Amino acid sequence: MKQLDCYYTLSGSGAVTKNKKLDLSYNVGMNTFSYSSDQLYTIGKSFAFDNFGNLGAATNINSANYIDKYKSFSFFGSVDLGYKSLLYVTFTGRQDYDSRFIDPNNANYKLKDIGFFYPSVSGSFIFSELMPKMKFLDFGKIRTSVAQVSKGPSSSYYTSTTYEQLSGSQNITDGWSPSGGVSFPYFGVTSFGLSNTQGNPNLTPEKTLDIEIGTNISFFKKRIVVDFAYYHRKTTDAILPVSVSGTTGYGQILMNSGQLHTNGIDAVLNFTPIRKEKFEWNVGTTFTKYKTIVDKLADGLDQLFVGGFDGSAIYHIPGQQFGQIYGGDYAKTADGKLVINDDTSDVGNYGYPMANPNYKVIGNPNPKFILGITNNFSYKNLEVSFLIDMKVGGQMWNGTQGALTYFGMSKNTENRDDLGQASTVFEGVKGHYDSEGNLIISENTNDVPVALDQNWYTGNGGGFGNAAAPFVQNASAYRLRNITVAYTFKMKKFNKPVIQEVRVFATGYNLLLFTPYTGVDPETSLTGSSSNAKGLDYFNMPSTRSVTFGLNIKI
Repeated sequence: MKQLDCYYTLSGSGAVTKNKKLDLSYNVGMNTFSYSSDQLYTIGKSFAFDNFGNLGAATNINSANYIDKYKSFSFFGSVDLGYKSLLYVTFTGRQDYDSRFIDPNNANYKLKDIGFFYPSVSGSFIFSELMPKMKFLDFGKIRTSVAQVSKGPSSSYYTSTTYEQLSGSQNITDGWSPSGGVSFPYFGVTSFGLSNTQGNPNLTPEKTLDIEIGTNISFFKKRIVVDFAYYHRKTTDAILPVSVSGTTGYGQILMNSGQLHTNGIDAVLNFTPIRKEKFEWNVGTTFTKYKTIVDKLADGLDQLFVGGFDGSAIYHIPGQQFGQIYGGDYAKTADGKLVINDDTSDVGNYGYPMANPNYKVIGNPNPKFILGITNNFSYKNLEVSFLIDMKVGGQMWNGTQGALTYFGMSKNTENRDDLGQASTVFEGVKGHYDSEGNLIISENTNDVPVALDQNWYTGNGGGFGNAAAPFVQNASAYRLRNITVAYTFKMKKFNKPVIQEVRVFATGYNLLLFTPYTGVDPETSLTGSSSNAKGLDYFNMPSTRSVTFGLNIKI
């Protein structure tokens, strides 16, 4: 992978008025950026020898070369105005031209077709300059800003439909014989076909408008420092993959398919409880709380698949928070009681909770708030610091537990009945679905004993049934994120030392975790840390716990 990012700038500053009460500074320039990625992927199958992982011993070898290249060119500028060290205003603007918006099938495209402009303005008022000197107040500022940011898709070539190398997983069958149809590679010849992602020449930049207001205040010679901000963020023309009907020949298309907004607060409090000549204790806290709502999707979309499985997936749904867990649940009354099947003719399901045939939101992976607390202690040359992270709220689908329940390997199945025994009565009310799919609920409390056996756990009582909601859990996490112990050896006692000081340290990461979540880690992600499909755990790997030792030498 290669990246070349070049800036060419011209800047200056000076007083605008003779009394030097009004200052001005400026910065103009241009930026050229190029990205190039060339990945070679090779896989061998059917090795002639066991435990000999050499491609030369593979019977079948397939290779693929993934190339991604794009360039951008930008003009930018900013102007800063300051009045008497009291008021400050900044204006910025940037014009980008991005090759990722070029439609290769349009030979008549113009430069303006791939260009987009985004401005910002910010201001601050240092109110402490107007106040008399006070022992407790060091500094006080109020700030506000309005900024727009635009960006392109995450990768190139989305404006046209590209070709990709075909493999065995993309064989075309005749629908009758397993060996019928067309297999790839075709008669041993490398084959290519249209990508599963349909190109979209009408892509436009994703735009985000940020409005923020905040304050910075410092007290008692910076022993207490407060930074608080409230923000509103609105994203329009969000670039998201949208599933399309397989009859089109494609699986998805990248579209400007979303509008969403976020309201949130960020707060930072740093304070020093103890400050002595040889000992100091500093505490830093960060608090984040936000809520992102999906306002609307592209025309014709009432929900947008982000990632996961059928029946337990992450969707964007208008009017709901960003990235909800969407899937199957049991049929329930308006007040949340289970509806138990009272249809005696429904052999095998009579007396058991019924699955609701309609999917719905069954969980919210977004936390209520996030809190981080850092403590730093220093005594002479010894330093100790640690960070505690708290993620309060948010839910996770524990698909691992669901699968283990299906196979009878989960603790959930320890309550199963002996063969031929039926000793369990599910709490709920009796009911059934009629021939038109309407839920008919009686007022009778369920009293039918049934068996918690293999049929139940491999059906709707397990992870591969029609109800994923029972495996959605609280994913709050309280974690000792890291701890560092360090000692610095001063070398001044030596005459003209070459080495001024030596710092020895040890750091532990992810040492402790307290959580009600029963899976491997409440912060794991089935689709990766950079994906928007949070809240899915299906045999994922936990966070790494590690300890490092280091040595810093200052000359």
